[in-house]
Amino acid sequence: MTAAAIDNALPAPCISKVADGYVSRNNAGSRFRELTLREDFFAGVDMSDEFSRPLRQLARVTGYVGAIVPGSRPYPINKRGRPCRGQSCRLRRVDARMGISLKACKSVLVPYGPHAPPRRVAGLGAPQRPAPPRPASRETRNFLTIRAMKRLMCALYRSAPAAVKRTVDTAISRSTRIPFAGVAHEPDVFLRKTSRAKIVKKYLHKHLLLKWHGQTRLQLSNASGVKRLLWIYTGKRNFGDATMDLSGRALLKDTGVEIDLFTLPNLHKLFEEDNIFQNVFSDLKDLSERRYDAILMSEYNLPSIKLKTKYFNKLPYACLFQYFYGPDRNQTTFSHAAVNHVFSLGYSDAEVVSISKPYLAANAHTQDSVRPFLPDDRFLAIAVGGIDANRTYRQWGALLELIDRSDDQNMPKQVVLLGSDNGLAMAEELLNRTFSKLKITSCVGKLTLLQSREMAAKASLFLGADGGLMHVAHSTPTPSVSLFSDCEPPYLRLTGKCHSIGIQSHGDVDEITPADVMSAIETQLARAANRTFAA
Repeated sequence: MTAAAIDNALPAPCISKVADGYVSRNNAGSRFRELTLREDFFAGVDMSDEFSRPLRQLARVTGYVGAIVPGSRPYPINKRGRPCRGQSCRLRRVDARMGISLKACKSVLVPYGPHAPPRRVAGLGAPQRPAPPRPASRETRNFLTIRAMKRLMCALYRSAPAAVKRTVDTAISRSTRIPFAGVAHEPDVFLRKTSRAKIVKKYLHKHLLLKWHGQTRLQLSNASGVKRLLWIYTGKRNFGDATMDLSGRALLKDTGVEIDLFTLPNLHKLFEEDNIFQNVFSDLKDLSERRYDAILMSEYNLPSIKLKTKYFNKLPYACLFQYFYGPDRNQTTFSHAAVNHVFSLGYSDAEVVSISKPYLAANAHTQDSVRPFLPDDRFLAIAVGGIDANRTYRQWGALLELIDRSDDQNMPKQVVLLGSDNGLAMAEELLNRTFSKLKITSCVGKLTLLQSREMAAKASLFLGADGGLMHVAHSTPTPSVSLFSDCEPPYLRLTGKCHSIGIQSHGDVDEITPADVMSAIETQLARAANRTFAA
């Protein structure tokens, strides 16, 4: 269909210009209207009242209802050549009556209005399909899915019988609420971003799995009379979480309970020198000849449940964290409170909070092995590097410049860098700097985790961002300055016994200024000069 044919067909008062492949109209506002035309169908047809006649009158004029879309409502053809939802039935009937295929119809977008720039159409007879909608991001889809699930759960909950409501309430409460006073946690934050359907599903999955295998009748209300225990820990794989989750065993020291640990292979070396666990295993073959009175599970996760039901299905058991799942919490205090409850140790809630502290131990050989790395004077221990970018501090160089210029007599003049291989680049950068007073020594990538703990134990002060080495250092009596991003509230990572000043950023941990860290260092060193920290 040519531009001249359209120009001749449309009335003069309505058309201001038809040229160069676009059509504009100056008396119909700034709206876009869509005409669905069949190629060359309207050539020579009188279309003078196309914008005013109703559909039936227009049908009598043109002879084909489905060929033109009058008025202000666009009826586009979708990418499969079919009418969009709401018009398919109408046009299908007309199409069948007229005997014309809609696949031969093509779309032309016509911009109207003097204020809108005319839109060029690539050939008036060429098909013009609207741009496909932009796909929603994963975050948007997750948000919409969670919102839909929340609405569905609310609707089902309102109409459910009382027994079902009690089950749902119990599942959510036991999964998100810690029953011990004084244990800091954030259930409301977790519930705002997590579907209750997901929480109930996980709870029922674990509960029914235990019930199906006949384990619920073997659960002990307390384990105070048990002498030989196997503690199963198959939770998080990283060192920091494992250090906090198992720290409650410190309350069982010198109680006469014999405890072995079965854990993940990568955590074996972290606890193999422990003075509370008599044996540490990570291979089931090593347990074939062992005999225990009961099993102690850290939590009801699927790996622990499978181990219990497959290899120890006849033994009674107790569980520390039960069905708790999801909300961020102070894992160190939670571990101490759970051990106190399961073994009926008799500590009050306030006493549990006051004595909570990460716990690790090393044997005499490990303690002696770090002597060649110890400086001959007081020193600061700094943990460099990190796995997560938002928890990796990169301004150690600027901080060391401030320490080098400090006149504080409590400030050590030697610094030992600690960390794993991910801190080698930062350590090399700091070693290449020149300082007037400071002497820098690097042990990055040279020590085991327990050896790094012993170095931190000998330091005057430990500095580090939130991570495994920070939690390991908190198991020593050394005071510290701990750096946190906006995602990790310090009150959920530290306890009073950590003797640490926590600094939280408004974004990544790297946004904490060296001046703020320097101020905390001076505060800690002044406190250390006036008192002795106890483990």
